[in-house]
Amino acid sequence: MENGKECGDCSFDFSSQDLQSLPDELLTKELEEKIKELCLDYNDFDELPEETNRFINLVKFSISGNNLSTLPGIQQLVCLKELNLDENSLISLPDTLGELQALEKLSMIGNRLKTLPESLGKLKSLRELYIDENDLAVINFSFQNLEHLEIFEATNNKLEVLSEDIGCAKKLRILNLNHNQLLTLPESISDLEAVEILDLSNNLLKELPERFASSKRLVKFMAENNTFKYFPFWFCDLPKIEEMYLSDNSVTLEPFDDEFCSNAPNLRILEAGANYMSSISEKFGLLSKLEQVHFGSTIPELERSHFQNGNWMVKLPDSFCELKHLNKANINENQLNCLPERFGELESLTWLDLGQNMIRHLPSTFCELRNLEFLQLSKNQLEELPEEIGNFQKLIELRLDNNVLKAVPDSLGTIKGLQALDLFSNELEALPEVIFQLKKLTRLDLDRNNFNMSLADVPKITPGINYPERDPKLKNNWRGRTRQVQMDNTEVIEYKDEGEEDTIVEEEWNYQALRTAMHRGMSFWRSHTNPNERRRPTGSKANSVTITEESEPRFDDDSENLIITPSNEQIIITKQNGSFSTAFDPNEEDWDEEIKINTEYKSILLTCDERQISNKETPLTDFQKFVNQYPPAKQCFSSTGFYESFVHVKKNRENVKTSFNSGDTNVFIVEGQFDDAD
Repeated sequence: MENGKECGDCSFDFSSQDLQSLPDELLTKELEEKIKELCLDYNDFDELPEETNRFINLVKFSISGNNLSTLPGIQQLVCLKELNLDENSLISLPDTLGELQALEKLSMIGNRLKTLPESLGKLKSLRELYIDENDLAVINFSFQNLEHLEIFEATNNKLEVLSEDIGCAKKLRILNLNHNQLLTLPESISDLEAVEILDLSNNLLKELPERFASSKRLVKFMAENNTFKYFPFWFCDLPKIEEMYLSDNSVTLEPFDDEFCSNAPNLRILEAGANYMSSISEKFGLLSKLEQVHFGSTIPELERSHFQNGNWMVKLPDSFCELKHLNKANINENQLNCLPERFGELESLTWLDLGQNMIRHLPSTFCELRNLEFLQLSKNQLEELPEEIGNFQKLIELRLDNNVLKAVPDSLGTIKGLQALDLFSNELEALPEVIFQLKKLTRLDLDRNNFNMSLADVPKITPGINYPERDPKLKNNWRGRTRQVQMDNTEVIEYKDEGEEDTIVEEEWNYQALRTAMHRGMSFWRSHTNPNERRRPTGSKANSVTITEESEPRFDDDSENLIITPSNEQIIITKQNGSFSTAFDPNEEDWDEEIKINTEYKSILLTCDERQISNKETPLTDFQKFVNQYPPAKQCFSSTGFYESFVHVKKNRENVKTSFNSGDTNVFIVEGQFDDAD
C-alpha cells in the first residue's frame, strides 16, 4: 500500500490521508471480499463512499473525524460488528441502521444528532452504545430487545426523558447519563440488576428510586451537582461500593449513618462536599479502607470567598481517627471548632485541608502526622502552633494565613524540605527568624502582619524565571537574544517647548506599582480584582508599616493613606476598600480595573461565587467557552495543594428565595449562604 497502512491480511488503515474517495487499490475484486477491518478516520469524506457496500465481509469499520452528514447504503454491511462514527456532522441516522443485526458496538460521539431512529431497538446483538456529546433531548427507542447491552453512555446531551423500558436491559453494567437535564428517572430503572457503574452527575434530579436491584453490585456511584436532599433505603446496602461522589447537592442531616458505615466495607473514595450535612456517624471508622474523603468546598481555591460552601459539621467523631489508610482529607469550610484528640493516629495522611473552620487549638497528637506533605489551616482562629511542628519532616507546603498567630515555633526551621509558607494576615509582631533556616523556600507570604519595619526590609521571595538554553547557532539572530526580565524603572515624559519636540527621561519609581507587584508576587490566594482582598472575616488589622526609600513614601497611621514625596511634590495615595488608588500616573494601564469592567468576566466571578446561572437552554455553552480564556493563576496551585477547577451550575433549586439583576446576568441568592460573613 502506498497511501495506506496494511495492518494484516484483512485490515487496512487509511487514517489522516486527506481522502475524499476510497483508494483505487481497495476497489479490486481480490480485496473486496477479504477486507475485515477498515479505518478511514480523519479524512475529508462528506458522505459515506458508495463503494463501501462492496465490502460485504467487513467486521470493523471506523470513519470518525470526517464530515459525514448521511450514511447511504450502511445496511449492506451485514457482517459489521463494530461501527465508529465519532466526530462527524450527522444530524440523523437512517432507519436501515437497524438491519445490522450482527452489530455489537456502535459509537456516535460528538455529532449533531437530535433524534435517533426507533430501529436502534432492533439491534439484538448490541453490547456497547455511545451517543455522548450530541443534541438529544429524548431517548425514543425501546430497550426491550437490547438484552445483551452492557454499556450505555449518553453524556453531554440535553436529555430530559429516558425510555420507560430501560429496565429491560438486564445485562447493563455501565450507565452514564452525566451532564444532561434529567428531572426524573423512569420507574423501570429500579429493575436493572447488573449495574456496576452509575453516573447521574450534573442533572436536575431531586430523588432516586426507592428500590434499585443493582445496589449489591454497585462499585462506583456518581451523583454530583443535582438537588438530592436525601437518599433512599438501598443507599445503606452497598457492600461492593468503592467510589462515591455526591458533592454539590442539598443533602442534610446525617446521610452516612451507622447502617451505611456498617455495610460499605470496601469504600475507598467518598466525596460529599458542598452539601448541608451537620454530622457523620460515630461508626465512621468502620469504613476501614477509606483513602480519600472530601467534605469541604468544591469551589476552586482561586474563587474562594467567605461564605460557607463546604458542609456544616461541628465535630468529627472519635472513630474518624481509625481510618488507617486515609491519605487525603478535605474538610475545609465547615464549622469545626476542635479535632479529636486521637487525630494524630491518621498515620497515612499526606494531604490535609482544614481551612476556614473555627479551630482555636490543635490536639496534642496532631504533630504525629509525620507523612504530611500538604497542610492547610488557613482562615481559622489559631493562636499558637505546637512546638512539635518540626515533626513534619516531609512537609512541602504549609498554609497558616488568616489566623491570629503571634509567633511560630523554632522547630519550624527544621523542616528542611519546606517550599511554601503562608503567614499572611496574622498577628506576628517580630519577623520569624526560622524562615532564614528554610533554604528551599520558593514561596513566602508575610504580608498583613504587625512588623514595624520598612516594606523593603520584609523578606520576600519572587519566583525565578528559567528559560531553556539558547541554541548557540542563533546567537547572532533575534531568536537567540536573552529575554528581558527586569522591570524598567524609568518614565518617559514628552512635552513641547517653543514649537520643538523633545523627550526627557526621568528616573522615578512608582511605589504603588512596586507594592502591588510585591503583594502579587508573594500571594498564595490570588484575587481577580485586587491583591489586598484576602482578609479573614474578622479581626484583620490595618497595616501600619512605614516605607523608607529615597522618595520617602510613608503610611499615615490616622488616615491609612500612603504618602509619597518624589521631589518637591507630595502625592497622597488614598486607601479605599482595602486598596490604594491615585492619579500619580494617569497614563499607566490598570489591568485590575479593566478586568473589573469586563462584563463577561464579571459574570464568571458571579457564577463561581453564587453557583447559580439562569439560562433556558444550554447554560454552560457560551460560559465555558469564555471561562477557558482565563485559566487559574499558576501560583494558586502547586504539586501538593491543587484544587480541581470546576464551574458549578444549578437550576431550579428549591432554596432560592431572592434574585436580583446585575448587568446582563441574573444572580440568585441561596438562603443562608452569607450567614457566616461579616
